[in-house]
Amino acid sequence: SGMTSSRPKLALLRLLFLSGSACIVVPNRPFAVIRRVPAALAIIAHETGVAAVGMGAATDDAERWLRRVQQRARGVKCPFWRRRFGDVIDGALTIARFVAARHKSWEIPIDIAQLTAIGTASSSQPKRRGLSMVELQAILYDDLVERQYYVTGRLSSCIYADRCLFDGPDPDMPVRDVQRYSDALRGLFDPSTSRIELIELRQHGDRSFVADWRLEGALQLPWHPAIKPFTGSTLYELNEDGLICSHTETWSISALDAFVSVLLPSWGAAPAASVEQLRHARGLQR
Repeated sequence: SGMTSSRPKLALLRLLFLSGSACIVVPNRPFAVIRRVPAALAIIAHETGVAAVGMGAATDDAERWLRRVQQRARGVKCPFWRRRFGDVIDGALTIARFVAARHKSWEIPIDIAQLTAIGTASSSQPKRRGLSMVELQAILYDDLVERQYYVTGRLSSCIYADRCLFDGPDPDMPVRDVQRYSDALRGLFDPSTSRIELIELRQHGDRSFVADWRLEGALQLPWHPAIKPFTGSTLYELNEDGLICSHTETWSISALDAFVSVLLPSWGAAPAASVEQLRHARGLQR
């Protein structure tokens, strides 16, 4: 019957989804090794306490499992492992999306189609499309100055496209997901001792603007190592809906300098001047 004939396709989709060729690098004593998605999923199941579903389980069980893994992964305290778990989930979902797109002639069940879409973190806030540049900059100003999103991860996702591309010198970039970027920031800096200071927020062309800033503080590690104060710029570019679709950082120091100076503060470039001095050099008032 039709029900019977659809089972091989469903089984193949599950097989490709759970045992595809996507790989990640997973630290493993004494060497870092490359593991395929199934092995990595087993690691996630072990680390997060979520039991993996069997190959014969219903697709809605798989969806519930992946959603639970996503939630558990976001709660992992170590920023490195939180990012690694997110990479595994994204890799598995990428395989599923590829299968769905590559074989358009298949009658893919609706639950599989929904499963391939759960990797993008949809904001609980309704999107604010069509805002003027002045309105967008006002929201971003509050995110930077009041909510300190670079330190706390508390950004207004309502002005970002869900698949916004976040890129920069950080080796863990790029990231194409608002929620994962926010989660990464939330676990990186100690919010009690870290701060971002806005130097200038300015329009840059018809559909983009730039924030120049200064960052200082400490990493959210047990010994709270201080980071060298440095400056940077972030370019925000808008899509046709007026949402931020690209968030690109540049730093005044190299990524190597940023990381090494945590252990050797005197290494590399000199710390950035105070925000007052930087504003004064541009002829800006406080």
